[in-house]
Amino acid sequence: HINQLSEFKQFLGIRGVSYTEQDLKATEDQVQPVEHPIKQMYPPRPKQELVMKYLMDDTMVNKLVTLPPGYGKTYLALRYMWLKKYRALLTFKSSYTDRWISAITETFAHTADDILVVDSSKTLSLLMVMALNGDKIPAIIIVGFGLWRRYMEDYEESNGQSTRYPIAPPDFFVVLGIQLKVVDEIHQEFHHNYKSDLYTNTLFSIGLSATMESSDPFNNRMYGIAFPSNKRCDGGGYDPHVKVLAWGYKIDPSINLRTQ
Repeated sequence: HINQLSEFKQFLGIRGVSYTEQDLKATEDQVQPVEHPIKQMYPPRPKQELVMKYLMDDTMVNKLVTLPPGYGKTYLALRYMWLKKYRALLTFKSSYTDRWISAITETFAHTADDILVVDSSKTLSLLMVMALNGDKIPAIIIVGFGLWRRYMEDYEESNGQSTRYPIAPPDFFVVLGIQLKVVDEIHQEFHHNYKSDLYTNTLFSIGLSATMESSDPFNNRMYGIAFPSNKRCDGGGYDPHVKVLAWGYKIDPSINLRTQ
């Protein structure tokens, strides 16, 4: 993982593998800005302003927003996309597609050609062919977890020599000119989402989740690699909305229940 670069250098050094910093230097391709015409964009609330400041920090590649449900994680991702003028790939469980489409069409004045829901391997392959032919690529591309996972699995099983997809995952974002990957509810199918980070080269990636903690120590360790706890943003902490008052009941042992 990119966040394990220092450990990787130690790994090489312990085994006597020589390298120069140039060998491990990250490169960035030139990207073309993508306009997202605004239909309706509310100003951020105070807690959201803190998150926007965090998102606009370009020193972090992988970012994680852990606001509670209803605090505007979708809005923040769209606002960031608009401010940075990035072409974006959105990935999440397919059941969330309608909700995201609704948010996108309420926020942006995109035409139908600017938004693409990739719902099959054939459509994904055709999208790659469009990019290779120099055709216009939509500003927002939506791919469900299932299809995105199968694309990664095809890369593994074919040892990078796929006969189904003309572009391999490491080249996908570069060739299509996609600068941003947004993953909603990233804790769901986290193993897949972690591998996606390993196989693809994105300029920036934003994970959204209100529940990025697990009872499984291994899961928490992997969460910590992808998103170190000091590099996450919860907007300044949770706001309590419910005060719980507990009531306890017991039966007086002196009471004869049979006669009551």
